[in-house]
Amino acid sequence: MKRQRRLLSETQRMTILVSAAIIVAFEIATIIFMTSAMTDDLIRSSRIVADEIEVILEDPLYNIDDDQARRIAEALLSSGRISGIVLNSSATGEVISRPASAPSRYIPPVHRLVEREGLVLGEVYLEFSDSEIRGMRLRFIVLALVIIGAVILANLIATRFLIVKKISREFVPIREGIDEISRGNYGRPIAPGSYQDLNALIVLINDMARHILEKNRELTEAKEGLEERVAERTAELERSLQELEDAQARLVESERLSALGKLSAGIAHELNTPLAAISSSAGALIYYLDSQEKSGQDPDAPWNGRMNALYTSLLQMAFPRCSQLVFSQGGRARKEELRIFLEQQGVAESGEIADLLVEMEIDDEVERFLSALHDPRSVEVLRRTSSLVAARRTAQVVAVAAGKGEKVVAALRAYLHPESEGVLRPVSLEDGIESVLTILYNRIKRGIKLTRNFADLRVLGAADQLGQVWMNLILNAIQAIESAGGEGEIVITTESDGGEVRVIIEDSGPGIPAGVQEKIFDPFFTTKEHGEGIGLGLEICRTILTKHQGSIRFTSEPGKTRFTVVFPDIVEQSH
Repeated sequence: MKRQRRLLSETQRMTILVSAAIIVAFEIATIIFMTSAMTDDLIRSSRIVADEIEVILEDPLYNIDDDQARRIAEALLSSGRISGIVLNSSATGEVISRPASAPSRYIPPVHRLVEREGLVLGEVYLEFSDSEIRGMRLRFIVLALVIIGAVILANLIATRFLIVKKISREFVPIREGIDEISRGNYGRPIAPGSYQDLNALIVLINDMARHILEKNRELTEAKEGLEERVAERTAELERSLQELEDAQARLVESERLSALGKLSAGIAHELNTPLAAISSSAGALIYYLDSQEKSGQDPDAPWNGRMNALYTSLLQMAFPRCSQLVFSQGGRARKEELRIFLEQQGVAESGEIADLLVEMEIDDEVERFLSALHDPRSVEVLRRTSSLVAARRTAQVVAVAAGKGEKVVAALRAYLHPESEGVLRPVSLEDGIESVLTILYNRIKRGIKLTRNFADLRVLGAADQLGQVWMNLILNAIQAIESAGGEGEIVITTESDGGEVRVIIEDSGPGIPAGVQEKIFDPFFTTKEHGEGIGLGLEICRTILTKHQGSIRFTSEPGKTRFTVVFPDIVEQSH
């Protein structure tokens, strides 16, 4: 006798197989569709990200800031979206090379040239991670297995516990199931009955509820994914906004610098005429005073003979020192020492005479005219001579200052018009530094000890431009000492060793704080009070020295800062 099959068992097996097949097919189709859609979306997103990365890397590559570019690349790698990056700078070569351990199967790599105003700054090669696609596929596979297991379990439970009633009661679970579905409860399946027709209806109803549940789950997951994507886009928008604000600030700073250049050009043009007039007038005054010294006569003087000889001798000794702007140290001690000496020699009014001789810087020659100082008229001779010497020294300072002003104006105009740069010639380091010290004399003499250790060295350069370097470095040293109380020492040394010529400027100021030492050569960075500087001095120094094939470095600690300027030795170059 043929074994009778149970409709419930057959229906259950068919339901399980059909359900599993449908779920598997649906999951496969969904995976294929979602993979394709996500791949297209990630490819579009990768291009957008590549465009954004190109913009982000533009400023570091343009400013040749490899460290900043490298930090950006590391941050991109750590985000998880990018699995590999190779960044090359047109200026410095390879910045970072982190290729992906395995290429993506879905997202092609992206190559971008980083440009600014037609200038290629570098190139970036990006490889993107397909972990999102793999994760999505894994989630769908796990979901399919869970659903298949749930279907099998539901059928077993229905067979064992629910389908035990007679046909008359088969409609009760159907009605209850439909009521649950109408209330939105799609997760409670209707138990199959003993009759095929009813079971088919139950299966359809259960399938409908299950599909609705799956769709709701998909919608929930899509909603969560959309929220995450919106959050990511919001963060990207905030970053882009911050970058836009930074770019706007840099643009404003650039406009200020451009306006400063135009203003400086106008000021330089306006200063030329008065500086030329000052220089000419000072030269005429020097010529007149030097003619007085050469003639050895003062037509208005109420003396003659021996006092006239004293007058002539004093001028001949003092005027050459005025031309050289010689200033000895320890004036007060020298005056007191000379006064005591003159008193011992029986010279009347020894205090005033000592003051006048020291001010004229000829106190070391007193023995040459000591006998004439016993004449009471010698005081009047010294007074008139001192007035002429002071006028001669002042005229020399004015002439040097005016000449320096003309050179600064010329240097400023050359800086604003680089096409007019001069030819590099052998120049004396000592002469250039001494010219700057002359201009800064009034600030140095107030409590600052100046030590010169000069060797007779020359370098190939433009004297005016190197004068800007010495002015900036020495003025920085003076301001550092003044900020610490106004008393200290500046030591300036020139030396040659190992094919290099070095200029060392050392001060006893408070030192440069360690936290800002990396920034002192950045344009517009300054630690000075408002109005004392705009932060361009050291940047200008570095630019000028680069043009001279030189370099600048520094060391700093509390109580001492040393700047070292290095040039190639022209003697070594000639070989």
